[in-house]
Amino acid sequence: MNNPDLALQALDSHVWPHGWDYALLFGALLYLAGRVEGARFWFQYVAGAGSQAAARCLYLLHLSRAGRSSPHPTS
Repeated sequence: MNNPDLALQALDSHVWPHGWDYALLFGALLYLAGRVEGARFWFQYVAGAGSQAAARCLYLLHLSRAGRSSPHPTS
């Protein structure tokens, strides 16, 4: 059930009825509400549509989580 045309259509920002800017806003609201995984999904979705702002959000999210998931203690 891997349809590449469907994947390209899903990433097309003109297909989503509200545009990628609203999806980015929704991701930001999810992040502020503490729903980090949901926010990450929407940031990835919007970054895939070409948003540099969403790509930066993903980068910052990755940086903020890097210290928490480190298996090695820092001393």
